[in-house]
Amino acid sequence: MLEIADEAITQLGHVDVVALNAGVLEPFDIYNFDAGVFHRHLDVHVMSAVNCVEAVLPQMLDRKSGTLLLVASLAGLTPLPQSAPYCAAKSTLVSLALPYGE
Repeated sequence: MLEIADEAITQLGHVDVVALNAGVLEPFDIYNFDAGVFHRHLDVHVMSAVNCVEAVLPQMLDRKSGTLLLVASLAGLTPLPQSAPYCAAKSTLVSLALPYGE
């Protein structure tokens, strides 16, 4: 993502808006607990967003301008049946975004 952001900034001058909307939903069975399901959800939902934010935030802060849109879900606030990994990932996005929003 750092290379992609650098290339975009080189070609465009700066990045104004980044919308982060990667997602996956894999049903979760508590009776067949699989930590890999959590890893996949956290990698797609959270780490993809974190890697993108890391790549574009410094130039936005330097310019004192820019918008980051992190797409979460109400599932990040309210647990859903068989969706613990999804809800945990979306909750993390909510926690990442809210303290800095206006």
